[in-house]
Amino acid sequence: MFLKTLKEKIKFRAGKKFLQRGLTTPPETINREKGISSVGCIVDLDEFENANAFYEFVDEFSLRPNSVKIIGYKKYYDKNSPYSTPVFSDKDLGWKANIENSYALEFLNREYDLFGQLLYG
Repeated sequence: MFLKTLKEKIKFRAGKKFLQRGLTTPPETINREKGISSVGCIVDLDEFENANAFYEFVDEFSLRPNSVKIIGYKKYYDKNSPYSTPVFSDKDLGWKANIENSYALEFLNREYDLFGQLLYG
C-alpha cells in the first residue's frame, strides 16, 4: 500500500513538472491558411458522458467528417470494456510523465487548429 501511494505521488509530480514546463515554453508560431480544418477535444467521461456531441463541430465549421478527434479521460476504466470514444486514465501515465496509451499518443501527435477540453474537478 505504501509503495503504491509513493508511486502515484511520484507520477503526479512528474506529470505536474511536465505540464509546467510545457506551459512556460513559448508556443511555436505556425503559419497556416486561415480558418479551422481540424479540431481536437479531451473530455472527462466521468463528468460528461456524451463526448460524441463534439462531432457537431463538423457541421458547425463545415469540416471534413474525420477532422474532429476526441479522446476521453476516465479516472478508472476497464480496458476490455467497449467505449465509443478512445479512453485514457491516470494508469496510462508512466514514470517521468511518459504516456503509455497508444490512443493518447496518436491524439497528441496530431496538430489541431482548435483544441478544447471539458474537464471538471
